[in-house]
Amino acid sequence: MKKTFLFLVSIFLLFSNYVLAAPAPHVLVINDQTKQCDSFWAGDEFGGYDLNSGWEGYMPKVYYYIDTPFGTCPIVDGSSYQDCCKQLGLKTIDYKQIPFSGEEFYLPGSDKSKRDDGPYRCVISDFVRLSKYTGISVNQSTRECTAELNYYFVKKTKDGEVRKNGASYECLANVRDWHIYRVNNDLTKRVYETPYGNCELTDTIRDQNCCEKFSLTWASGASFGAYHKAPLSFLLDNNIIQFLYYFLPLLFILIVIFIVIVIRKKRSNKKL
Repeated sequence: MKKTFLFLVSIFLLFSNYVLAAPAPHVLVINDQTKQCDSFWAGDEFGGYDLNSGWEGYMPKVYYYIDTPFGTCPIVDGSSYQDCCKQLGLKTIDYKQIPFSGEEFYLPGSDKSKRDDGPYRCVISDFVRLSKYTGISVNQSTRECTAELNYYFVKKTKDGEVRKNGASYECLANVRDWHIYRVNNDLTKRVYETPYGNCELTDTIRDQNCCEKFSLTWASGASFGAYHKAPLSFLLDNNIIQFLYYFLPLLFILIVIFIVIVIRKKRSNKKL
């Protein structure tokens, strides 16, 4: 029975991969021998293209930036919040060293006469982004810097304390001068890094503009090789895809329910 179940799951995932696959992104490709470049597209759920020999692809590297009153720092692969703190010239400390009192407080605009409005107490969450961080916590007065902190609210009730999700900045507002600074999406950069130089992509600078910047020749379509239709692609050429999109998940659920019922009946028969 277990093998049958796993087989059905595999079939479902197989169909899902073909039916719901997302189109591949366009990437810059360069032919080092001919000194040409092109914008290559691998394909989508209907099929894909081979990349001709001699061409090498370059995915744009994405740089995220944290913006603070002390400056900005980039987030790159392998970097940590300590690196960001150091670049900003701030003193790095362990987040557990923050002198957090945990005193009760009311949210701005709350009605103290209403029980649901507080008082609250903030507790540091066990989940702290030490790797793959997206922000930092900074004390503007002491210039201390640490990991992006996450808090949750605790509200007192007659039965004890009840956890309620809250915003970290509301808790930090009650911890002296600590503030959270996260990635500023407006500063995000997408950069091609190639042996011919770097090129930042913008709304006006595209692959062809980067090609010209590298002093290479633009050869539109020269990198595209043979086209191969994807398995089951005939199903995607008509309205059958719409039927499969809704029917397959429903069929999968019904089969799972049927298997569960069969297993329970067998167990009950054994007990008898």
